[in-house]
Amino acid sequence: MRSELFAAKLVLSRPLLGGNVMIGAEYSHTERQDDYVNPEGYVPTSFSKLKEQNISPFLEYSRNTPIGQLSVGGRYEWVNFDYYEDGKYMEGQSRNFSNFFPSVSLGSEIGGVQLQLSYAAKTRRPSYQQLSNNVTYANRFTLQSGNPLLEHEVVHNVSLMGAWKFMQFSVDYNDRRNAIIYWGEQMEYNPAVTLTSFKNLHSLKSVSAFLSLAPKFGIWSPQLNWGVQKQWLDLETTDGLLKMNKPMFTGAFNNTFNFNHGWMASVEMNYQSKGDMENCSETKNIFYVDAGVTKFFWGDRMSVKLSGTDLFHGMKSGNRMYYNRASSLQINNYDSRKVMLTVRYKFNATRNKYKGSGAGESEKERL
Repeated sequence: MRSELFAAKLVLSRPLLGGNVMIGAEYSHTERQDDYVNPEGYVPTSFSKLKEQNISPFLEYSRNTPIGQLSVGGRYEWVNFDYYEDGKYMEGQSRNFSNFFPSVSLGSEIGGVQLQLSYAAKTRRPSYQQLSNNVTYANRFTLQSGNPLLEHEVVHNVSLMGAWKFMQFSVDYNDRRNAIIYWGEQMEYNPAVTLTSFKNLHSLKSVSAFLSLAPKFGIWSPQLNWGVQKQWLDLETTDGLLKMNKPMFTGAFNNTFNFNHGWMASVEMNYQSKGDMENCSETKNIFYVDAGVTKFFWGDRMSVKLSGTDLFHGMKSGNRMYYNRASSLQINNYDSRKVMLTVRYKFNATRNKYKGSGAGESEKERL
């Protein structure tokens, strides 16, 4: 694989009508060459090339109003995607996209509680590996490939966030249109062989809620995090309709102890329950504990930390993936229990004065 990326971003802002307006544009040009050579002939040798241009102007206006801080904006994206296979331009897989994504948010304070309600539509484009049509060999029962016909996701998000003293909470509703999921189909010439790839769902809706408590008691600073996520997915299979609606719970209890003379200790506990995520069911509950002791020298310029991860070896997971005519079960036992000694020294620590957000960040993630 060889990738080339050029990206540029310009942002301008100024006061306007008692508020602030920000206007800008982002441009990226990406080329990716993906060659898969298999002399043994288990799968065909193939050469694919993908080219994409993205031009995205955006505008945002914010100001204080009698009901709170109001922000309204929008982003327009024009994308040209060209796909080549074995040096030949493939018209059926090459497409243009043109979309507008609005956003609006309102922040206020009621009785000491800070609240923010927002709506935003964003795009989530498939990675270039997901778009490649090359067929790779995993084992004699499994082949893997991408799908150049994948549509990009459009995510509609409504969120409510709040904060009061040492408590923070959030509630999110997501509607992923053209949601991209991992998928598998049996090969016609041999049903024992599964070709795993990706496909779009019409819509995948989910709700999540999170609560964080971070009080302080002398030297002890505990932080309790709790969350739940539930999706609604009716999956069509040859065995009928499969409902993937089981919620998943997560939790963390992190404890920090700041002692005198530059000593600090920490104990972190994390939990994840069984539940459904896309077309995958988590089959095991996960619970693991990390702990560490740190000694600081000369302020915080030098530190020595002795830590242990997954002390009780609870990092064991399992998942069952459901496809059209089959399912796969994978059990994972990780070598995650370990002890580490970390020595850190800061040389001439200064703050970075550059305040830009960078250009082409989403393209870097896709590559």
